[in-house]
Amino acid sequence: MKYLLSGILFLLVLINHHDLMADDLPADAHILHFDDVQNDFQDLHFKDENKIKPGNSIFVIIDKYFMSNALGERWAVITIKNTSAGKRLLKNENIVATYADGSQSTAQNIDETLDGLDVLTKAVLFGFHKFPILTVVLQ
Repeated sequence: MKYLLSGILFLLVLINHHDLMADDLPADAHILHFDDVQNDFQDLHFKDENKIKPGNSIFVIIDKYFMSNALGERWAVITIKNTSAGKRLLKNENIVATYADGSQSTAQNIDETLDGLDVLTKAVLFGFHKFPILTVVLQ
C-alpha cells in the first residue's frame, strides 16, 4: 500500500511538471521557421578529432536553407544534384550538418535514389540540437 501511494504521488507530480513545462512553450513552438542568417560557413576550424570531413562525392549541393523551431528541431531544405550519368543512392550518412558549437550530425530522412543527372530538393531532418546549423556538406 505504501508503494502504491508513493507511485501515485510520483505520477501526479510528473503529470503536473509536464503541464507546467508545456505552458512555458508558445503554442506554435513546433512550427519551423527559416533561420535568419544564411551565410555560407565553409571555412570552419573547430577543434575536434572526431570531425566528419567531406569526401569526394558524386552529389553536389546546389542550394540550402536552414530551419528550426523553439523545440530545437534542426532542418535544412537542400537541393542536391547527382553529377553521375547513372542511378545513385543518397543515404543519411552522406549529408553532414555542422552546428555552431562544432558538433556534427548526419541526416535522418534522406534515403533517396536519384537517376543520372537528377536534381532533388528535400526538407532534411538533422534532429534536435541547442545550437543552429552553420553548414551542410556531403561526404
